[in-house]
Amino acid sequence: MYISLILILSLIALDQYSKYWIETSGISQLDLMPGFIELKYSQNTGIAFSLFDNHPLILTLLNSLIILIFIIYFIKNHSHLLFKNLPAILIIAGGLGNLIDRYTKGYVIDFINPTFIDFAIFNLADCFLNMGVFLLVLEYGFNAKSRN
Repeated sequence: MYISLILILSLIALDQYSKYWIETSGISQLDLMPGFIELKYSQNTGIAFSLFDNHPLILTLLNSLIILIFIIYFIKNHSHLLFKNLPAILIIAGGLGNLIDRYTKGYVIDFINPTFIDFAIFNLADCFLNMGVFLLVLEYGFNAKSRN
């Protein structure tokens, strides 16, 4: 359990540091790989793809509830095998990383902008969340397949 907690805290720290860096660097836009990806500072008061923009209280309460559910799930279903905990670790770290922004700033700092497609600007916490959900879907897919 301690390794899982250290991973969660480390991922949150990485996310928060990256947001702090982009916010204080003075960079509003920087092409990392022209035509592929850029850093672009953005304040997102909504959720994924800026949905429910300008409803911070509802989103903060909803996010808090969802993260609490995952924390309870994680505690009740914790495994001694780290890879089995990875989906919950990633989801909790990503959720808490964005929730910290919502509580302290009223918005989430986004800055990763893939320019090769028309897509949302996102941050590391969003990456953690998406990877965790993807792994969770894979895990349940494999478990459902093995039961049949």
